[in-house]
Amino acid sequence: MDDDPWVEDQFDEEFTLEDVLIWDEYSAPIGMDDNNTPREELFIRQDRERYSQTSITVTETDKDGNSITYEKPIWVYNQEETDDAYSLYTIDQLLMNENITQDPSKIPLTQNQYKGTLFG
Repeated sequence: MDDDPWVEDQFDEEFTLEDVLIWDEYSAPIGMDDNNTPREELFIRQDRERYSQTSITVTETDKDGNSITYEKPIWVYNQEETDDAYSLYTIDQLLMNENITQDPSKIPLTQNQYKGTLFG
């Protein structure tokens, strides 16, 4: 794949980073529960998690000009695929998220650990 950055997904398939949706921890709302639960959804797909955790290698330059390399965990959105019925958000694939029915404060609505209260 040319010079495009790529990663391997859970099925060891290569893809470019422009094809990937990543959960934005700095902008996305989190739950109002004690654990500030992120990435919960009201309805879940029966056979596919909403996100898969992986990591990327990040290289940054510190104030002295030294390169610092580290692994950063990220959450990659498991997108819907029209040729895979199990990946779709359709009536026959959806279930109510039991985590939400047990504790509705986990619904990510109005706050973020970096920005505080959002949307209101």
